[in-house]
Amino acid sequence: MKIRISDELSGINYYTPLIDGKWALFEYDQKNSVIVYRFDPERITKGMEHTLSLKVADNKDNISNFSCNFTW
Repeated sequence: MKIRISDELSGINYYTPLIDGKWALFEYDQKNSVIVYRFDPERITKGMEHTLSLKVADNKDNISNFSCNFTW
């Protein structure tokens, strides 16, 4: 799963991704402003609907929230 995150002025300070309410390891590709999640069958169940919640903050403490459901 790839999600583009960016801030053209102050830059990204931090991001907090949760899948089904549990922290998930995403890799941040700063060059392309993308975070990437590699699905892990030990952490989430395949063939079910899941909820992604993402909180992103810039260096001025502006916060954006994103959430969606997905099936894997």
